[in-house]
Amino acid sequence: MTDSQIFQIIGLFMSAAGSGMLLNPEYFRKMLRDFAHSPATTFITGLLALVIGYLIASFHNIWEGATVVITIFGWLSLFKGLTLILFPDFSLDLAKGIVRHKENFTLAAIMCLAIGILFLYLGYAV
Repeated sequence: MTDSQIFQIIGLFMSAAGSGMLLNPEYFRKMLRDFAHSPATTFITGLLALVIGYLIASFHNIWEGATVVITIFGWLSLFKGLTLILFPDFSLDLAKGIVRHKENFTLAAIMCLAIGILFLYLGYAV
């Protein structure tokens, strides 16, 4: 996979998630609340984040230029996966804090959308 393709797929996902959170906040808040009550979903999400993070960190461990953003994203994803699997209660407490406070949720949605737009820009324009 090329750097552009990695930026594009992550950008598409982040933009869609951020937009969905802004357009349908109650649906996404309910989803996050449900997530907190499902150990299986928490584990599977952790496993998915761990695998994606591992693949990016292993095959795209480049610490220079604009592509360092992909490497950082990979390492953060790997860390998130480990945290969800090893410390699920801690991870779920963070998610609950985002869901409980509407301002935090809106800020998280805007950050997700902004990162998505940045990644799409890096994937298509650079």
